[in-house]
Amino acid sequence: MLGTRFVASSESLAHAMYKQCLVEASIESTSLTLCFDGSWPHAAHRVLRNRTLEAWEAAGNPPPGSRPGEGDVLASLPNGKSFTRYDIAPALQSMEGSVLELCLYAGCSVADINDVRPAAELINTIWHECERALSDGQA
Repeated sequence: MLGTRFVASSESLAHAMYKQCLVEASIESTSLTLCFDGSWPHAAHRVLRNRTLEAWEAAGNPPPGSRPGEGDVLASLPNGKSFTRYDIAPALQSMEGSVLELCLYAGCSVADINDVRPAAELINTIWHECERALSDGQA
């Protein structure tokens, strides 16, 4: 329920450009899709819209084996491990390459993310909001 918020935290291992996209996103920036399937076929996931998703949709949502650009290496880690288009791996801070074309997971709450903050601050804020809701009888 809070995964996207913590991806956009200081301690997250997500790539800085991915975090910035989360900060700038609205709910309209996301899609529930089957595009990035990795080894989980038919598992729907919500992601930020990007070039990979848009090319896949424009091609008619073809199955694995006939997707546009399938097999293209988009990014790599310093150790040489590479990541291809449609991979389920998100953009990590140590990746180089076309990281914004990778799978950029983003939940429906993405529109409420306005900054990248330390996780401790996020937890403190959540705690205080819960206390306030309980004292107001909203819970």
